[in-house]
Parts: sequence; structure tokens; C-alpha cells
Amino acid sequence: MRAKLSANDVTLGALLLSAAHGAWLALMPGSAWPLLLLPVTLFVRMAMNAIDGMMAKEHGQASAAGAVLNALSDVIADAALSLPFALIPGVNAPLVVLVVVAGVIGEMAGARAIGQSATQLCRSVRQERSRPCLWPTRDPTGPRAFTRIVPLSRE
Repeated sequence: MRAKLSANDVTLGALLLSAAHGAWLALMPGSAWPLLLLPVTLFVRMAMNAIDGMMAKEHGQASAAGAVLNALSDVIADAALSLPFALIPGVNAPLVVLVVVAGVIGEMAGARAIGQSATQLCRSVRQERSRPCLWPTRDPTGPRAFTRIVPLSRE
């Protein structure tokens, strides 16, 4: 028996996965396990995002509502996975929030341009899979805590 999943079901599954991992990060900000397993979650989420797009195209499930759901769920998932970093000891919380807000603005500006049938002239760094997002963190191993840039992938 085949499961009758739609592209939107896969999109919502990716959102739930990200929200669950984000909650885990928020509930255990000092633990290494949520951070160590974050790349696995990001890889699975990236695969699910690719699968939902293929399903929508190949099975005639593409719709304006699905495109909005996809764009909105990506933004919510990004925020759910990024905002818990503000709770990690030694991380500059206001900077984390500022980066997330800037990412939301960039994503929504791109989604609005697509929604108006305009070309997307400026894609946010977080939207480009080929370029990593730079995330400022503090190095707890040095004699004095200092800020360094660590590349994180979007998904």
C-alpha cells in the first residue's frame, strides 16, 4: 500500500522537524548533543525541501498556496533553528535576533518579488545554498572570549 503524501505534507514535515530540533536546542542550550546533531537535521530538511519541490512539479501539485506555504515554512523553520542560539551561554543574543530578523526580511522580500511575477534580483545569503551563512559566535576556549565567524549552511 502506498502512502498518499502530498508535496505540502512533506513541506509541513520539514517544518515540524526543524521546530522539534529548535525546541531541543532551546531546552538544552548548554548541551553539545543538539548542536552535534544539527547537521543531520539540516541535511534531512534540505532533502525534504528538494523532495517537496519535485513532488509538486512531477505530480501536478504545484499551486500558489503551496508556494506560499513553502516560503513561509522555510522562514519559520530557519527562525526555529536559529533563535535558540541566542540562549547558548557566551553568544551575543541581540546579534542572533538581529541576524534572524534580517534573514526574515530578506526571505519575505524575495517571496514578495516572486509573488508579483517579478524577477528575484537580490537573493538573500540565507537563500543561496551554494554560499554559507556567516554566524558570529564567541570562542570559549581562548583566554578572552572573542568573536569569530563560523560558516553555517542554510538547510
